[in-house]
Amino acid sequence: MPEKFTSKSKYYRAFYNEMLRYWPNVTASEAREYAREYTSAEFGHSGFDWSEEAAREMARSYVADFGETSK
Repeated sequence: MPEKFTSKSKYYRAFYNEMLRYWPNVTASEAREYAREYTSAEFGHSGFDWSEEAAREMARSYVADFGETSK
């Protein structure tokens, strides 16, 4: 399966925007840090899906694993 990529800024923005749906008070800086910790890989590292959809999916998984939604 070919690896999927978007730009670094689009990837982290997609993660942040998805996080906002569940945690409206999260900052962009916090979301970026959560994404980095959750993947434990540098952006663009081989073997990961770096698409915007993958970022949104990862944000949903992060919320499910680490906290309640505010909805």
